[in-house]
Amino acid sequence: MSDTSNRTFYTQVHGILHKNADGGSRQQAIRQCQQGEELVLVPEPTNAYDANAVKVCRKNGQQIGYWQADGRMAHDLAIGWTYRVTIDEIYAFEDKPKNLGVRLRVEVLTMSHATGKRKKPEAKKPNATTHSNLVPEFESNTQERKGWFRRLFGIK
Repeated sequence: MSDTSNRTFYTQVHGILHKNADGGSRQQAIRQCQQGEELVLVPEPTNAYDANAVKVCRKNGQQIGYWQADGRMAHDLAIGWTYRVTIDEIYAFEDKPKNLGVRLRVEVLTMSHATGKRKKPEAKKPNATTHSNLVPEFESNTQERKGWFRRLFGIK
């Protein structure tokens, strides 16, 4: 695993004004949240609009929104990155104070073995106590990487 000390960043939750698939209000779910609450990132490869969508959910499963739609988070989760995601701030919009937004604090816990090798070529070989032997190693062949990712999420 790569050294991930001090790798923390902040981002906003997107889609917070929409309803969930079950009809539940994301705004009501956000009102039940607390600063410092740990959240879960859930890839949603069957999403009709974006196969790289990642839901932001409370530990009880309530969805409060989506991760920014750039495809990077879905990819990183698929290759073994892990994160600790907590609510940094819940805030009201200035122009619509009844609507709440959520700012996330995201801490990188582990990066995939493949990513670590690219950043530090002289990295130690993993031992039996790491989970890196579960992460598939890729050759430099981009098509092979895309094929694995598509098979994992059932994308044609």
